Amino acid sequence: MAEIYALLLFIAMSIIFSCFIRNFEAPFKIKIISLTALFFLTLRYISLLLCFFSKSILWLYSLKYIYFLYILVIPIIIMVVLYTILRNNTISFNYIMITSVVCYILYPILITMNSEVFSIEIFSNPNLGYHILHDNSYISVFYGAVNLLALLYILIVLNDNHNIIAVMLGTSASLISIVETVAVIIKIQVFPQYLLGEIFWLITFNYMLYKLKRR
Repeated sequence: MAEIYALLLFIAMSIIFSCFIRNFEAPFKIKIISLTALFFLTLRYISLLLCFFSKSILWLYSLKYIYFLYILVIPIIIMVVLYTILRNNTISFNYIMITSVVCYILYPILITMNSEVFSIEIFSNPNLGYHILHDNSYISVFYGAVNLLALLYILIVLNDNHNIIAVMLGTSASLISIVETVAVIIKIQVFPQYLLGEIFWLITFNYMLYKLKRR
């Protein structure tokens, strides 16, 4: 199990690196939003690696500020992916930029709230190292709802889109993320993170950046 988890972390980091490279060819506004999201996601995976290899729990509590960055970054990546799949010039990308800025403001407020709103616990797994869990079920529900809305958007709005690969990747990413969210809520987890869903969203994001480069 440890080898599989380490491999998934390596795959995620490799895709993030590929996204960084391809993003330099993207339009300016998408480039700015994407670079910021990828930077924060890199910090998150660094925290996952530190928890995986750490032998001490003493300083891990300080990682909570970057450990839960998926709450912020994945919804932003989802918005960028859906926007680029739709390819509708009548919809302004400024809406996504404004939403992203609001998310960047709300995230540190959420993380620094008192323990009654957002408290964490650190658990040790002999195979997967340390992992940090929050006790706010609303966050899990929010994450699942974002992926459910993405799935409905893909099935209803994008179902006749000619980019079948992007539609299939987005559908797979949202479905996997929904399953992982349900598993978290009912406390049945293989891995301590929404790792598979994140990887599939990164694959979808990387593919869309590739398509932007070729346009």
